[in-house]
Amino acid sequence: MFLYNIIFSCLFFAEPTKILLIGDSYLYISNVDSLLSQTARFNQKNVEITSVLFPGTSIQRHLDSGIRNSKDPRTGKIYPENPAINYLKNYKWDYVIVQMPPEVRPNEIKDEFVVPVQRIRKWIGEETKLILLVPAIQGYNNFKNR
Repeated sequence: MFLYNIIFSCLFFAEPTKILLIGDSYLYISNVDSLLSQTARFNQKNVEITSVLFPGTSIQRHLDSGIRNSKDPRTGKIYPENPAINYLKNYKWDYVIVQMPPEVRPNEIKDEFVVPVQRIRKWIGEETKLILLVPAIQGYNNFKNR
């Protein structure tokens, strides 16, 4: 539902609303970027969506150099630099949507949530809306067991 709210919030923008999606196979297999794009087109909204969706890639790995020289599973494009860091640091976004892990042990909260969010916020600034998508653990486990 929150994705539809983003589309409708674009009503008064002449320039396209720029959205960056960062996640793993949960968003990749679900085609969230495609669904969001189709919804925007259906509602005649001007939206540009960029996705960094690598199956099996945690937010920590996205923010480290762990996917440098990786091949995009959809397009086949090879990224010589880490695409998430490049997009976060070097482009202007209206929204950044980040898939977070569905379950975190209390002693991992800082590393799994706080540190990544602080790094992202530092790169995108306060004016960009940051949306953290945390899948329900049951749905996530059902998805992973397909």
